[in-house]
Amino acid sequence: MEFTLEKLETDAPDLLKQIQDSARADGAEAERNRIQAVLAQALSGHEKLAETLAFDGKTTGPEAAVAILNAEKEMRKTKAAEFKEDGIPPVKEPQAPEATKPPADPANAEDFARNKELVAEFGDFETYAAFKQASEKGLVRILTGKKGA
Repeated sequence: MEFTLEKLETDAPDLLKQIQDSARADGAEAERNRIQAVLAQALSGHEKLAETLAFDGKTTGPEAAVAILNAEKEMRKTKAAEFKEDGIPPVKEPQAPEATKPPADPANAEDFARNKELVAEFGDFETYAAFKQASEKGLVRILTGKKGA
């Protein structure tokens, strides 16, 4: 026995109606499940994309998950670039001042005369020798010019 739509319409209209109603119910349930599966993939900030995918009539839940994750990755990349662009440049680590080496300790007037820094500071060897002697006795206080020193 051969069944065609026309034959069912004329010979078994009640059966055709049951088949059509069942197909509609199955199709509606399948579409509801598909929409729910797509909407379940929504992430905060991507609700509009999830809604678009849910009602396009073809996107599955797993396909929506991939699309939303890709959109999230792209958004994060964009936001990171914006933060970097808008951010304040990092403060450079302070550099310790270069340590100044103490002037060479001249043993005599000739060594003193060759040390331009000491000559500029003390003028003559006798003044330097007096400073050195007082310093060794703890009678000299050296001011560094730094606050709190």
